Amino acid sequence: MEFSEKVLVLRVGTFREADCWVRFFSPTHGLLTAFAFGGRRSRKRFCGCLDQLSLVHFRVSQGRQEYLCLQEGTLINGFELIEGSSCVDPKNYDEELGTKICVIRMRNEVWKLLGFVLQWAKKGIKPEENRLEL
Repeated sequence: MEFSEKVLVLRVGTFREADCWVRFFSPTHGLLTAFAFGGRRSRKRFCGCLDQLSLVHFRVSQGRQEYLCLQEGTLINGFELIEGSSCVDPKNYDEELGTKICVIRMRNEVWKLLGFVLQWAKKGIKPEENRLEL
């Protein structure tokens, strides 16, 4: 079995030193888990593709046994969360409080992104609808 299609990366875990496993949703095959051998170190085959909630085009093949192997991936769309905290006077800055504020803000942002991903799953994305005409 070998296929190539757009998938949504749901979870990534460590498997041995340089390898990882990837749980993803495929529109035609459903929920799958595959191994990315060398995926933790390879910047050429999986550049930016192994992040949660990324829309990726994966090429998947079956290994020697029953497990699936990721051959390569191309990032289509991913999410990046950057947050910060500050204060008026640097003398009053509390790093622990600043960290807590950042975590709360990032958690709120993740919920927004999950809503967006849910809409992807329900309706799909049509490229012609997402263009801005100037």
